[in-house]
Amino acid sequence: MFGYLYYSLAAATLTAGGTGSTADLRVEVTNARQDAPVYLALFDDAASFKRRDGFRLAVIKRWATRPSAAFTDLPPGRYAVAAFQDLNGNGVLDTNLLGIPTEPYGFSRNAIGNLGPPSFEAAAIAMDGQDLTISIALRNSP
Repeated sequence: MFGYLYYSLAAATLTAGGTGSTADLRVEVTNARQDAPVYLALFDDAASFKRRDGFRLAVIKRWATRPSAAFTDLPPGRYAVAAFQDLNGNGVLDTNLLGIPTEPYGFSRNAIGNLGPPSFEAAAIAMDGQDLTISIALRNSP
């Protein structure tokens, strides 16, 4: 159900080379506890979003005021971000027997799915060559 957030991330990949009109996407996360990392995945199309195959990944391990990460050098296009907070340190979003997350999670545009994760269209944001900052409010925060 909420498989979009099942990530086993070993390291953050925050940059990729590019030319032309690229921009940075800064993602701020709210409702996060300070004692556990936040994992982010950036998707550039509906197919990768459905496959849970983020083309850029980030892990926010420590922060002073609000957790944030930047995905840099993004060409113009539509992107979606999925996030979760790994409260038990196992590197994946834990769920109950019904597939409902038991750890905090969220998506860009604070999109909510119907009986599962939201669609790429519901979570997608447009990057047009200008830097952008978005906020994701984690749900299920203890």
